[in-house]
Amino acid sequence: MKWIHASVWLWLAMASFAAENIVVLKTRQALQLSNKGEAKVLKPYVKLLAGDQLLLPEAAEVQLVWIDSGRHEIWQGPARLKLLSDAAEESNHKPAAQIKTLPATLRSHLGQVGGTLTSIKQMGGIINVRAVSESDESGAIAEQARKELDADNPSADLFLLQEQWNAQNWSAVYKTLKRLQVLDPKNPELAAVLKHLEQKMAR
Repeated sequence: MKWIHASVWLWLAMASFAAENIVVLKTRQALQLSNKGEAKVLKPYVKLLAGDQLLLPEAAEVQLVWIDSGRHEIWQGPARLKLLSDAAEESNHKPAAQIKTLPATLRSHLGQVGGTLTSIKQMGGIINVRAVSESDESGAIAEQARKELDADNPSADLFLLQEQWNAQNWSAVYKTLKRLQVLDPKNPELAAVLKHLEQKMAR
């Protein structure tokens, strides 16, 4: 029985360590490395695991957030990162360009953004009914966060986007996506989502 209990606790500890609690907020030319050392382009809004490795060539940049703690790191290339459960570690002990902590009200939604954008791209149509607007509280939270965060930090608008998606407030979703595109003009995911939403709203 003791061995069974020990195995259960070990499994729970490993599951907790492997939780996808790291989200890519922004990425420019960053690569994700596989266990075999193969590199693929790192996409925005994906969730990563502790143990994942990133390669940032010269001029590359990535913004990461740990959902559980709100730790927000900005890294610039050249750099090679190993993601730990609570921070990133650079192979040559280079420090992050910036480290901050996001408030809990913002980070609660950040892990859902990737799935939400995929859902928008897969929508077959928009039902023309009156949407329930997101709360005034959500707008106030986002506005206050914009004042406290750096100008290129998308966290406030990603939080608001999720609130607007939950309310199916399509015109607000569109405006927030446009604002996010201004913050990250070379983001292919935002461009694809906006194009799809524009087509659906035009019908």
